[in-house]
Amino acid sequence: MNALPDLQNLNEGDLIYTEDFRKVYATILKNWLKADSSKVLGWKNGIYDFV
Repeated sequence: MNALPDLQNLNEGDLIYTEDFRKVYATILKNWLKADSSKVLGWKNGIYDFV
């Protein structure tokens, strides 16, 4: 389970994210859609072990 966002520690009024959703997208592209995530996203930094 992820920690709740710290509302006292903001970046110009915005929440500071802790998850890079490119990794989530890469996982779905590779494991579910059988697509080359590095070609689609132009980025390669691993995938999660779900889906």
